[in-house]
Amino acid sequence: MWVHRPFLLLWTGQSISQLGSQVTLVALPLTAILVLSVSPFQVGLLTAAGFGPAALVGPLAGAYVDRVRRRPLQIGCQLILGATTFSVPLAAWFGLLRLEHLFALQAINGALNIASTAAGQAYLPSVVERSHLSEANGKLASSGAFTRVVGPGFGGVLVQLATAPVAMVVDAISFVISAVCLLLIDAPEPAARSTGKRSIASDIHEGLYLVLGHRLIRPLMLAVAGYNFFAAIFVAVYTLFMVRELGLAPASIGAIVACGGVGGVVGGLLAEPVARRFGIGRAIVGGMILLATMHLAAPAAFGPPLVSVPVLATGGMLAQLALAVSAVNRTSMIQQIVPAHAQGRVSATQQVIVLASVPIGAALGGVMGATLGLRGTVVIAALGSIVATGALVRSPLWTTSSVALMEEVAEVPSRPGREPPTRLPSTVWQLSTTQ
Repeated sequence: MWVHRPFLLLWTGQSISQLGSQVTLVALPLTAILVLSVSPFQVGLLTAAGFGPAALVGPLAGAYVDRVRRRPLQIGCQLILGATTFSVPLAAWFGLLRLEHLFALQAINGALNIASTAAGQAYLPSVVERSHLSEANGKLASSGAFTRVVGPGFGGVLVQLATAPVAMVVDAISFVISAVCLLLIDAPEPAARSTGKRSIASDIHEGLYLVLGHRLIRPLMLAVAGYNFFAAIFVAVYTLFMVRELGLAPASIGAIVACGGVGGVVGGLLAEPVARRFGIGRAIVGGMILLATMHLAAPAAFGPPLVSVPVLATGGMLAQLALAVSAVNRTSMIQQIVPAHAQGRVSATQQVIVLASVPIGAALGGVMGATLGLRGTVVIAALGSIVATGALVRSPLWTTSSVALMEEVAEVPSRPGREPPTRLPSTVWQLSTTQ
């Protein structure tokens, strides 16, 4: 893949864009805190503002992605993201920055990111051959994990040197570079499939059916949604747990997070070999179970930092390694079994399903931390995530091999002359199935 020019351009643009986004991840809340002097509650609302558009705009964005060429849509999204992000330092420069501006930025960029991600996942099969999807996704995941290692530190230095709003200029520039890289790709992309007189609602229905009606995708998405719910509870109190229960210093917490990033890089590289050795189904399910199990490292950590930090660092590294192995193979599996003309809808629909539970879990985590204690909350969250992922062992996904996957084709209910069913099958909500 390193000599494949279209993929190299795609990988370069995405990696630079993700590095810029990591800068904004640090700089945006610091802009709200240092420039606008907001309260902790307002910071929480600012973070949540990016999730709302996922549920509201996600299905619509997915349907639109499948009606147009994906590369021009990605280019447009990247350029608009660059402009909206640049509006923050520009407003700060003229003394016009307000909290409402940041809320609007989060909402708009959240919606644009949903559309851009859906278009990107749908476009990748046009850039690389089907047999190389796992390798390509692995490299993209590794570079993404690497940016999560170096990005926050880089962002912190920029904020220190140039103020938080000015640091966001880097993110705005990164979106423009990503758009230029996409513009230079010369790989042919099939024309968008004609939808005739089909409505957007029918396209959204088809996306839901493909995700919730397929024997492999359905249990996987429901398990990921369940895991994300408990993981959100965990994340909501994890930093407080490390500070107040274990007495860790910021430097130690930063080291733990960095170790997780290293694990993500390694996991992205190992994703394809693991799938070849154990089968793509076991790579996905096993990765998710290991990820959930590593949450137990938090309640298992006791004593002074000399003891607790290595436990948490090892748990974080293995968790992120497992997440990368599972996520890379999950994305590759869906790209292989879903028809090209429906990739956008499926990508956006699954984003909505797996992210919808995050704000609820995060809010519940705060309540549980205040009432049950921090250690009790991380124990419950860890056990819940293990139950949610462990149920996949009983699903058909567990026994799906890479060879069998080549013969698996998603049933599309809207081929010419065939309308989507009036309702989803009764087995849609069953996590385990024998179909």
